[in-house]
Amino acid sequence: QKRALLISALCNCRSAPQLLEVYATLADEVDATSISVLWHRLGKLLRGGAKEHQHAVLRRHDALLAAARDQTLRLLPQMPARNLSNTAHGLASAGLSFSMDEWRVVWAAVAAQTAARGGDLAAQGLAN
Repeated sequence: QKRALLISALCNCRSAPQLLEVYATLADEVDATSISVLWHRLGKLLRGGAKEHQHAVLRRHDALLAAARDQTLRLLPQMPARNLSNTAHGLASAGLSFSMDEWRVVWAAVAAQTAARGGDLAAQGLAN
């Protein structure tokens, strides 16, 4: 019940700042599924926009992103394949790339989780 409400709140956000504020309010309730929804939604909200806009939004919310990044690192081992895929896609779509020093650790952890799971990752789970 709580997870469904949290995911609904994240999915109903219409801007990246709103999404990050909702995350900040509900961070204590976030689990492996809802953190992947956060990244997926952030990527969707920022995708296709001008890079300058993406970077400005990310800079303004650096502290919240750092908290979400740390929480993601803790939750990655618990993520099912689809959530892992959604997280990676959302991070990339949001412009949080490996070339940014503070995000290298997340990308390395995503790669390690993917490699560790090997045969557990079905193509459909990764494609969704």
